[in-house]
Amino acid sequence: RDVTGVRRVLFRSGFNARLPIVLNTAGTVDATPPPAAMIPIPQDKATFDTRLPPVVRLGIRYKFLGAYDHFEHGDIEVDGDWEGWKWAEGDGDKIDIPELGPFSDIHPTLTHHYQDTYSVRVGGAYNIRLPAGVFTLRLGGYFDSAATKYADTRIDFDTMARYAGTAGLGYSVRGVTLNVAYAYIYEPDRTVTNGDIQSINGVANGSTMTTEGPTPVINNGTYHARNMILSFGLQIAWETLLKRQKTHNWE
Repeated sequence: RDVTGVRRVLFRSGFNARLPIVLNTAGTVDATPPPAAMIPIPQDKATFDTRLPPVVRLGIRYKFLGAYDHFEHGDIEVDGDWEGWKWAEGDGDKIDIPELGPFSDIHPTLTHHYQDTYSVRVGGAYNIRLPAGVFTLRLGGYFDSAATKYADTRIDFDTMARYAGTAGLGYSVRGVTLNVAYAYIYEPDRTVTNGDIQSINGVANGSTMTTEGPTPVINNGTYHARNMILSFGLQIAWETLLKRQKTHNWE
C-alpha cells in the first residue's frame, strides 16, 4: 500500500490451449461455362475438408486496486498466442466433386503452405470514478506474424503480417456498460515475383498439370491490405441494475 491509499496486486495470469479441429463439410458447387459453350453446367454436390490449428494462449495482467474499496483504478495486460497452422494445413485443403457437367472425379488440393503464427498483444485501461458511474480509457496494440512466405501469398485468405493500434472508451453506471472501440490494422505490402501457387486444371481431375506440363503460377503481383474496425458494445448486469447486488466490484 502506498501513500495514495492504492493497494497493488502484482499480477494475474491465464493459460488456454485448444486442440486441433477437423471440419468435414458438404454442399453444392456451381460452375460458369466458357462464353463459347451454349449448354449451362448444372449445380452438383461437393465436399470440403479442412482443419483448424491447435492454439496455445498465455496472458499476464497487472492491475491497480483501491486499498479500501477494491476499486480498480487501471490495469496493464500482455498476451501471447501460438497457432499451429503448419500442422493444420498439411498438404492442403481437400475438395471432392464426384460430377460436374461433362467432368467427373474432380478432387483438387488447395495448397497454402501455411506456417505457424505468433502474436503479441499489449493493452491497458484507466478507470475514472465519476459522481454517477465510471468512465474508462483504453489503449493497446498487437502484432500477428505472417502465415505464409512471400511465394505462397494468395487472395483467398489474408496471410500477411499485421501491426495494429487500438483505442477505446467505456462508461458504466448501475450495471449498464457502453463501450466503443477503434482499431487500425496495418499490413506491410508484398510484391511477389517468385510465386509457387499454380492454377487448378478441372479437366485433369483438379490437378496442377496439363498435357504440356505444369499449370501456370497465379499468385505473382502486389498485395496491399489495410483494415479499420469500429465497434460498439452494450452490457447489462441485471442484478446490479435491479439493485439485487448491494456492492459492485469494478475488477
